[in-house]
Amino acid sequence: MPTEIIGICLIKNEEVFINQIIKNILNFCDTILVLNNNSIDNTVCEISNINSDKIVLIDVENPNDTNKYLQKFVGTNKWVFGVDGDELYNPDKLKLLRKEILNGEWDDFSMLRHNGIHTFKIAEGKAYGYASPPSRHVGKLYNFAHFRGQLPRAERLHGMTFDNNINASKTHTDLTLDQKEKLNEYMYMLHLVFMKRTSVINFNKYINNDDNELWMSSSPATNSSKYKIDNYTKGNSISIPINGYFD
Repeated sequence: MPTEIIGICLIKNEEVFINQIIKNILNFCDTILVLNNNSIDNTVCEISNINSDKIVLIDVENPNDTNKYLQKFVGTNKWVFGVDGDELYNPDKLKLLRKEILNGEWDDFSMLRHNGIHTFKIAEGKAYGYASPPSRHVGKLYNFAHFRGQLPRAERLHGMTFDNNINASKTHTDLTLDQKEKLNEYMYMLHLVFMKRTSVINFNKYINNDDNELWMSSSPATNSSKYKIDNYTKGNSISIPINGYFD
């Protein structure tokens, strides 16, 4: 069975960037499962405007019951690429990684992780945000040939452990320096976490000046409508060119 790359996007109210985000991974993936969790903005319309038979749109009620869409890939020659509605990749760079994956150059790895920028502003050809690292990683790229057993009932690609689901294999912690540099070139991501991404929710960000930590709040209020974002501080703020990320 030939190697394939399966994209999986769990989304809710992501109308502003979702068209570009999916188009940017279209040539990297053989199939893209788009799990729509009750979006009430124009997200579905934006996805429908992409003319591709690779996209499979699925309505889901409970995001914590979406690993089931990946169960059939366990133990097969499939890579699974988790992309959220706020994660923007460079399609030209992904093209280089796809070639290496299909050639088997990353077969020994069950999990690959890369760097990015948690973006709060895009202006004058640059993205401004918080560097990862030291901020948290968010990318998800897994080699399901190394997986086994029943995946946990959880949000897609969450909850997998080496004890229960992954055979002994290399992960991002085993990357050589050259491999890390190559992977960061291929997969450096704009994480648009602090950008306004929908017309139906107002997004605000602010700095707590006492300890220089970034907090984020959303409206309408939810049980987790205000929470601290770990390691996002002014001292970690950077900017990068956005050439290649947008049409």
